[in-house]
Amino acid sequence: MMHDATYLAHPSTAAALYLQRAGQWDLALTQAEGFPEIRAEILAERFFWQNVGVDEAIAAARALDSASLRDVLLARISYFHKLFQLKNNPLEIDELAVFSSTEGAWAAFWSGVVLDNVHERPLEAQAAYARARSLMGDDPYLESYVVRHEAFHLLETDRAAALAGARRSLALRASLGARPQVAAAQIALTHILPEGDPEVAELKALAHRTAEELNLPWLKAAE
Repeated sequence: MMHDATYLAHPSTAAALYLQRAGQWDLALTQAEGFPEIRAEILAERFFWQNVGVDEAIAAARALDSASLRDVLLARISYFHKLFQLKNNPLEIDELAVFSSTEGAWAAFWSGVVLDNVHERPLEAQAAYARARSLMGDDPYLESYVVRHEAFHLLETDRAAALAGARRSLALRASLGARPQVAAAQIALTHILPEGDPEVAELKALAHRTAEELNLPWLKAAE
């Protein structure tokens, strides 16, 4: 994933990237012709949010000239299979090894996510998030991810700080027009707010509406 400033720096790719942020992945792909790296990123992200097009996403990643980006995208796709416990994972990848051997703030963040959700090593995950924070500079998009994951580690020790982190994540994503990420942050916030808080129902209703509009299966209301 790119540094947030990239979304504003290149007029030729801005339309695709803004549509991607809005959760309009199919439209984004129409604007990404001639930009294989952006196209591969969009396809991988669409698979994460909508659980569609995994074969297309894998093929696009494997076709990239950049070995580093190819390996990172394939590792992310493999991680998504494990996160959602999907059957028939077509990739045999050690995601942690890939992310740990890749430089940059996003790679540090993904290391933390895998340590958290695949390997269940929370202390090492927190260290990875701290490293991502130290490397990210002024990147509000990445910050929105880091503070959301850090918030859950603060729940047992500092609930006020956890709540502040979750709210910051939501505010950052809203300011950037990242609609799928906003919905995810809204649901995350409901897990931190006190039980019975009326804001919980409001947040869930907003998130579920977005999930229906954008077809985000894992964020839709349970039937």
